[in-house]
Amino acid sequence: MPKLTIDGREIEVAAGTTVIQAAAQMGIEIPHFCYHPDLPVDGNCRMCLVEIEKMPKLQIACNTQVSDGMVVKTQSEKAAQAHRTTLEFLLVNHPIDCPVCDQAGECYLQDQYMEHGLHDSKIEPEEKVRKRKVVDLGPIMLDAERCVLCSRCLRFEANVTGTNSFEFRNRGDHTQIATFEDRPITHNYAGNLADVCPVGDLHKIFSSADTMAKVYAGCRSAGIGCIECKGWAADAIVQILTPMQERRKKYEADPKLAWDVLEAGSQKASKAAEATMVEARAAMNMSREFEAAKTSKKQG
Repeated sequence: MPKLTIDGREIEVAAGTTVIQAAAQMGIEIPHFCYHPDLPVDGNCRMCLVEIEKMPKLQIACNTQVSDGMVVKTQSEKAAQAHRTTLEFLLVNHPIDCPVCDQAGECYLQDQYMEHGLHDSKIEPEEKVRKRKVVDLGPIMLDAERCVLCSRCLRFEANVTGTNSFEFRNRGDHTQIATFEDRPITHNYAGNLADVCPVGDLHKIFSSADTMAKVYAGCRSAGIGCIECKGWAADAIVQILTPMQERRKKYEADPKLAWDVLEAGSQKASKAAEATMVEARAAMNMSREFEAAKTSKKQG
């Protein structure tokens, strides 16, 4: 078993272990976007660059296997500068959506910027490349401007569901993910796409409401048929949370109502979910009409 040193600490790991996996075993988190422990390595985000002695250039930790005697520095000046410049590149055309983003508060991009970035943007908001904001893909919504092109959703579709629904479209700074002819996602694991996305690009919006109100409905988008998912209405939308997201917001949970929903049965919950989805479609159509009217007014 190879023995290596990471940030001055020694560890012995199994052969074939990557640097990012070895660091995780030591409690060291190397910043990353495209890496996911349950998906094949892609190595495209370049966020996990680390300095390794005797190697002339920085290496990506997600696809570099450890070797005996290897010395890795994850927080050296070179590595820290690489993390800052990579974040700056990813944020060049990123929209200023954080106050209204569905992923706000649990977004990899927010976390990495606060820990490794903190740079001033050199691009004015008016100069950013505009991409599609509201793309209805059935169980989930797509906001291409928020995407960091990590390809997690593509690899999930290719290696987990085998449906290959997503693809990269266009080139350069106009690259974005899309489905063929913008067709909806039809498989039973569509909700997991929102979970695997590290930012707010893919999200689940199921309903609309004018006032604050807790809503309970059946979740059929994660492939497990759960009906304990809790959503809440705010500013005319309701977000349905998966059990993982639900645990993160456990202090907002209402056990009694959740148990009542479980007793109500999946049939009643499924009908509620279908009703909220109809309302969501109507809300999205109103949003499109408003944007079209605003654009027409500007052109006129």
